[in-house]
Amino acid sequence: KKSPAGIGLIRRLCHSNIGRISVSSSKEATLSLCNTSRSSDDWQYMAIESLLLLLKDPNTRYRVIDPAVFYLKDLVEMRSIKGRQKVGEAISQVLLQDYANIKYGQLRLSEKVQRALEETWDARVEKRKREKLMGEDEIKERKCMATQMKKEGNKLFWGDDIEGGLVKYTEALDLCPLRYRKERVVLHSNRAQCFLLLKDPENAISDTTRA
Repeated sequence: KKSPAGIGLIRRLCHSNIGRISVSSSKEATLSLCNTSRSSDDWQYMAIESLLLLLKDPNTRYRVIDPAVFYLKDLVEMRSIKGRQKVGEAISQVLLQDYANIKYGQLRLSEKVQRALEETWDARVEKRKREKLMGEDEIKERKCMATQMKKEGNKLFWGDDIEGGLVKYTEALDLCPLRYRKERVVLHSNRAQCFLLLKDPENAISDTTRA
């Protein structure tokens, strides 16, 4: 159950080999951790830590990677939780720890899982590499372009062209450098509203979590 005692007990179990196997064998326990990891309450970090422990262990990783990846991928831009720093960085590293094997065909997972990991790789690794190669002027220019895209998206959204607004917000997110966290939060929030109005709750929840 999602309670201090329930999540706390699962976290303690995840610190031992036998405990991790026990937790990973329970769909209810795994889903409880996944749902709590996207909450904003006091137990969120406990749930994230537990999932990372399960994913680091090769004996339990592939038991829980589906569904864990679909929840954790939305948290990779997170910077801190209650004083704990670089949470998103830690999540990215664990999710992608065997991505090279997947990329070069040495490891096969479900198509949905591989697509989610590829999305995480593109968002956290490739985008960061590209931005490191950019000069400050180019970074600022991309931010300005993203701001303009957001304005165009707002205009379409308030003109009842929800799909058009969604496209513009997505383009703005692609342009907006990772360092501009506040601007990206607004874009994710705006896009979540579009998904909600287009009756796409899964993507709406995903963007709301990222915001």
